[in-house]
Amino acid sequence: MALWAMKRLAMEAALRLGWWAWRSAMVATWALAEKDWSAELAEACLAMVAVWRLAGLALQVEAAMWP
Repeated sequence: MALWAMKRLAMEAALRLGWWAWRSAMVATWALAEKDWSAELAEACLAMVAVWRLAGLALQVEAAMWP
């Protein structure tokens, strides 16, 4: 497989991971708000998603650095 193809696959995976994490955060936040769960739990979920988005961003940066 060509190097550019591997770079493209890595970037697509990073974008999908970031999108999935954002979408999951919104669904979790809405579900917690409807059930009147604690704000701390909602914040913990959002923090977890932030970590996932940073991981996706790191993958994008790494893919962009490939020749």
